Amino acid sequence: MARGIATASGNADFSAYGNFSYTINGQYYLSNNTFRPFIGVGVGLFGLASVRTDNVDLVSAGTKFGFYPRIGFEADYFAFNFEYNLIPATKIDGTDISIKNSYAGIKLGFFLFGRRN
Repeated sequence: MARGIATASGNADFSAYGNFSYTINGQYYLSNNTFRPFIGVGVGLFGLASVRTDNVDLVSAGTKFGFYPRIGFEADYFAFNFEYNLIPATKIDGTDISIKNSYAGIKLGFFLFGRRN
């Protein structure tokens, strides 16, 4: 994932670096059958990349606290999850411009050594 800023001319060169997150989440299963839908929530720290243009930092790297609601299901050996990470916006120093940090995530997965019976 990268962060960026749209410009009117579209000619700026931007650099972005990796983001990270350390979160904890919980899920409540709505069924105990083979198909198990769930709802949940998570909270944690989100490390945000800096944004540079022409060797000038527009936004420094930083860490923000955020949370995310999530929905999904498990079915046999497969899992699906949709979440929306709500992270406060970052303001560009010396301007009234803010960069939105919130984003949606879709996760697909599977169980390697069995499934819940």
